[in-house]
Amino acid sequence: MAPRNAIPNLAGKVICDGQITLHETLGQGSFGRVFRGETADKTSFAVKLMAQHTPGSPRALAQAKEQALHLDMGEHPNIVTLHAAESDSDFVYIVMENCPGGDLYGHMTKKSFIGDTDGVKNIFGQVMDAVHYCHEQGVYHRDLKPDNILMSKDGAHAYLGDFGLSTTSTSSMHTVGTKHYESPECLQASSLHRSYEHAPNDVWALGVILCSMISSCRPWDAADDTDPYFATFRQDPRWLYDTLPISEEAFKLLCDIFTLDPRFRVTLPELKERVAGMKTFFRDMEEDGLAPVVAIVVDVVLMRDMSDLEEVAIPFNWDYVRRKPKWRERVGAKLGNLFARLR
Repeated sequence: MAPRNAIPNLAGKVICDGQITLHETLGQGSFGRVFRGETADKTSFAVKLMAQHTPGSPRALAQAKEQALHLDMGEHPNIVTLHAAESDSDFVYIVMENCPGGDLYGHMTKKSFIGDTDGVKNIFGQVMDAVHYCHEQGVYHRDLKPDNILMSKDGAHAYLGDFGLSTTSTSSMHTVGTKHYESPECLQASSLHRSYEHAPNDVWALGVILCSMISSCRPWDAADDTDPYFATFRQDPRWLYDTLPISEEAFKLLCDIFTLDPRFRVTLPELKERVAGMKTFFRDMEEDGLAPVVAIVVDVVLMRDMSDLEEVAIPFNWDYVRRKPKWRERVGAKLGNLFARLR
């Protein structure tokens, strides 16, 4: 049995009774490794390889549950289709639809959606449709993030994938997911031994994804008071509007998504309706004094790890920044004299 996560390069290996040959690696992570698989007629698939676990063990049961839930959800047009699954003594092989357009995160780092309200409605609408379908079937994803949303080659279609943390339980007392996209109640669940509902938690994650699409940045690193950006938002929600070049209507929607009490958070059907009726997600920067003068990539604004910054920029107008005390304080503390040289 292979060590956990020790997935070697198995390019050339033949699986599924000789029907699929593994080729280059498409991606890898803590889950294992994804190869491009190809049939004799040149049909391509994404083949996810994971280490085989002892039958009956918690990890083996979790793998089986993921496959079952993904298979049940796969009929929706915006959910990655799972075609087959098999295993040997070392690995589990999951054969899925190949999405050659990469993931949503890659499209966001290229600012593909900035200024494109129709494009946001199209892709985010497809993601919401997929999540809503899951909820209607009694399945909650619990790990919604741009990395788990795959794209078609032309970027016009989105497909929800990775059901590794999904569940049919409506609530939990365990913190599960990726911290950037978890709701406050999810983040606090394990430490406070407090139950939270999965449906509002998925809606919160969708809100972070939407905010990232329309601004090319996450609003905070984690929805916890130890995060300075989230703490600022809790004290003054208007900070989000002052910080990001989004419309008033988009700001109000985000505030309704980022409602701390999940009982009063916007529901997924309501979210779908409001996104469909949105006039624009973006502010008229010329009228608001945000005309781009210089594009500066800084983590104080993008709130990302430095490794992610080089591909993304947000326009700044120094006069606008100077009029906003909170901006001035944040930018000044981070950049020192840099802005002084740009005035």
